[in-house]
Amino acid sequence: MNDEKLEVMINEFLDGELPKEKENYLFTALGSNEEAREYFKKLNSIKMVVSDSTEDFPSSLEESIFTELKTTHKKSPYTFFAKNRVSFLTYALTVLILIMSYFFTINIITKKIDWRLHKNK
Repeated sequence: MNDEKLEVMINEFLDGELPKEKENYLFTALGSNEEAREYFKKLNSIKMVVSDSTEDFPSSLEESIFTELKTTHKKSPYTFFAKNRVSFLTYALTVLILIMSYFFTINIITKKIDWRLHKNK
C-alpha cells in the first residue's frame, strides 16, 4: 500500500472514521513505516493540543442568541415602499416623464421629417 493511502487511513483514524477492520492493518503499517509513524505522531499531538484548548460553549450565550432570534422581526419585502412612499412616487413619476418625453421627441422628429418631405415635393 502506498504512502498516500496510509495517510488517508491515519486521517480517518484520527477523525474516528476508520472502520475497525482496517485498524489492525494501519497499526501494522505504522510499525514498519517510519515516515507514516512520524506523520501519525504529529497529527495526534495536534489533535491533542486542539482538544485540550477548546472551551465549552457558554449556555448563557446560546440563550441570548435564541432570545435575540425570537425577537427579531422578519422584514416584509414591501417595507421600502411603505417607508419611502414619497421617494418611490418621485422615482416613478420621473421614469414616467422620461418615457413620455422620449415618445414625444420621437413623434416631433417624425413630424419634422414628414413636413420636410412634403415641402420638398
